[in-house]
Amino acid sequence: MDASTTEEQEPQPPPTVPDKFSVNLRGFPNDAATREFGEFLGGVVSWISRWINVERLDGITVAYDYNEALANLNRGFQTSMPLVATSDNEIIGVAMTPAVFRDGVVKAHIIFYAGVVLPLKMRDRSPEFLQALYLVAHECGHVEDWRNWDQAFPNTLFQTRVSIVEDWVLSVEAEPLWREYAACRVSARFRPEQTALMEENLVSVMKDAKNQCNDAIRRYRVHGDVNRVLDEASRPICRPLRMTSYLLGHLAGLGKDLADIQITRDLLMASPYGKYVELLQGVLEDLWAERGQWNSLQVFSPLKDIIRNVFADGGLILSRREAGQLHVDIPFTPETMPV
Repeated sequence: MDASTTEEQEPQPPPTVPDKFSVNLRGFPNDAATREFGEFLGGVVSWISRWINVERLDGITVAYDYNEALANLNRGFQTSMPLVATSDNEIIGVAMTPAVFRDGVVKAHIIFYAGVVLPLKMRDRSPEFLQALYLVAHECGHVEDWRNWDQAFPNTLFQTRVSIVEDWVLSVEAEPLWREYAACRVSARFRPEQTALMEENLVSVMKDAKNQCNDAIRRYRVHGDVNRVLDEASRPICRPLRMTSYLLGHLAGLGKDLADIQITRDLLMASPYGKYVELLQGVLEDLWAERGQWNSLQVFSPLKDIIRNVFADGGLILSRREAGQLHVDIPFTPETMPV
């Protein structure tokens, strides 16, 4: 295996993988082929760790029942928000790397749906193999990001309570902008061809984002549940911005930018999200330059400001009331009137 054709002649840095980490295969037969695949997957991660720091890796779970694996992960701390796979009309989750707490240390555990990593069995350079390899590298990128986060803000993960509801609501959509940018930037070298798929995903979600948001608001006019409409409307209206972060990170990892994908760039800049692209890119690049050495969580506030404006574009106007309470104004418009 090689990280990219341009780096084949360069000396490989040492691996950063822990001396011991688990590879748990759920739903697989207990036979030699399964054990061999588990060992090979561990070897792939060890090789990737030469370019992506995975010293905080807790372990890897590969499961046919992905939802069960998420639900049963011991995270080492109590949480009121169980892990749930992404599942809607646009995106089906197949991998996740949540933070866990082990012996007083923040680590990360990678969970895969089995079908997306089994092509590694091919051990060739087929598109299926390379896509599986990229996915593993991308999740390793999240392991590195959790390490950087904990180094910058020690003793805060799992221990900081959010007292202002607005901050929590905005963080749900703002934080992934950084996390996916970072993971895509460090994993880009493992599959430069991923650019085309990211472009396709971005263009796809932009097409119907506003209509899906309007549909959620129309349902709200009937059910009246503010928490529900925040969830149902914010996901589609913010999704194009998240896909943009994927793409910006990937391009940066290849030493490129949006100018190198002119057709998609023009579509993006002509969309309602175009006015945020330059600001988003600047914020993400600044965060990258200081990664792991951020002096305050306030460095992520510009991402929350962008999300607040995107919410408003979708018809969800947030304002903070006394004692950290959140008020959501959802103005009536012709597009959001119930049918």
